[in-house]
Amino acid sequence: MKMGLTGGLALVCMLSAATAFAKDWRKPQNRRGFEMWAGIGINACVEDGDADCENTDASIAGSLSIGGRFIPYLGAYLDISGGLLDQSSGVEGDADLTTSTLTVMPVLRGFIPVSLIDIYFGVGAGYTQMKFSVEAEGEEGSATVSSWLQGKLQTGVAINVASNVAVGVNLDLIIQGDDNWEVCAEYKGDEDCEDVPDGAGDVAEIFQGTAYVRMNF
Repeated sequence: MKMGLTGGLALVCMLSAATAFAKDWRKPQNRRGFEMWAGIGINACVEDGDADCENTDASIAGSLSIGGRFIPYLGAYLDISGGLLDQSSGVEGDADLTTSTLTVMPVLRGFIPVSLIDIYFGVGAGYTQMKFSVEAEGEEGSATVSSWLQGKLQTGVAINVASNVAVGVNLDLIIQGDDNWEVCAEYKGDEDCEDVPDGAGDVAEIFQGTAYVRMNF
């Protein structure tokens, strides 16, 4: 009986400690350390100047973010995101066109922690790529347009649903200027790359909206 009572008291103490830890972690002043975010959502083309999005529909996007907060209000991350754009409405005949996007950018995020909620804003710069692949009459070809000096703006919100888990929504606008681009064309195994003259033409922006899960360690 005594051992049973002792074991029961120990269990109550452990549960109380765990509960206290969870509540303590959820306090805004304790949100710091390593984080990993993973999300899925939509990828969309955004018109910019002469670059329109005619016959380009939104499709799927995925994202991964790794980094952490130095303090509860500021953190640095590496964002990797990719997606597809649906251009089937602009293709005639038996041709198959696939358009994909990829971005890899360091991002600085500022947080506004309010109770269990995190509101944040971010800014980043780095690599962006758009690849257009065509298959027609049994032959394939592709053109890849890429740049190491583009940027993005970011905002979102997260709700801490457990001691080390949050769920949220993230919105990214990939800002693609008309400078610092390279284009590579590939056909029948041969690839030819050249720099695009600065100011040669406007480039459409990319919007990504994802629902994500965030793990804190």
